[in-house]
Amino acid sequence: LRTWEELSEGNTSSVAGMLPVAISYIKLGDVLGGPGGPNIDEDVGAMAAYRRSLAILAGLPSGSGRDRTVRRYIGLVHERIGEMQLEFKHDAEAVVSFEKSFAIRRALSNEAPSDQVMLRDVGVSHEKICSVHPRHGDAGAGTPHCRQALEIYRRLYENDRDDTFALTTLAIGQPQPHLPERHLTMLTPTPPVRAARGRERGARRRPPRA
Repeated sequence: LRTWEELSEGNTSSVAGMLPVAISYIKLGDVLGGPGGPNIDEDVGAMAAYRRSLAILAGLPSGSGRDRTVRRYIGLVHERIGEMQLEFKHDAEAVVSFEKSFAIRRALSNEAPSDQVMLRDVGVSHEKICSVHPRHGDAGAGTPHCRQALEIYRRLYENDRDDTFALTTLAIGQPQPHLPERHLTMLTPTPPVRAARGRERGARRRPPRA
C-alpha cells in the first residue's frame, strides 16, 4: 500500500495510478476485519480502509477505458461497507449500501448481458439484500431478491455445468427470508485473505481483476 501511494503521489486523478491504491485499501480492510475470511478483528480499521478505497475510486475520472473496472470496484466496496455495517448491527445502513452496490452491478450487467461475471455480481447483490431484510423484521421486502438470486444462479449453471458455485447455491443455499439467521454469502467476489490470526466470517470471495 505504501509503495503504491508513493508511486501515485502527484497523480491522484490517474486511473492507472490510483486504482492499485484503492485495491490495496480493499485488501487491507479484508485483513483487518473483512467478513469474507480470516482477519485480525479490527472492524473499525476495516471500515476506515473500505471508506478510503471508496473515496479514491469515486474521485477517479469517468469515461476512461477502465471505467467499467472502476465502477465494478465501487460496487464491490459498497458491498464490503454493507457487510461491515451488519457487523456493527447498522442493518438499515447496510440495506442502503447493498442497494448501491446492486444498482451499479445491474447497470454493468445490462451494458454487457453476455458477461457471466457481471451477472454473478448481480446475483450476489440480490443475495445480500435478500439476507439483510429479515434481520430487522421485513422478510417480505427481501423475498423478490431471494427469487432473483436463485434465477440468476440457475442461469449461470445452465450456461456452465462446471459452475460449482452456482450449483452449490441451488442445492443447499436456497434463500429463506423467513429465517433471519440465514445468510446467503457463499457467493461473493473474493477468496478470503490469509492472516496469521483471526476469525472466519462469511464465505469465499474473488476480487474483480484490474
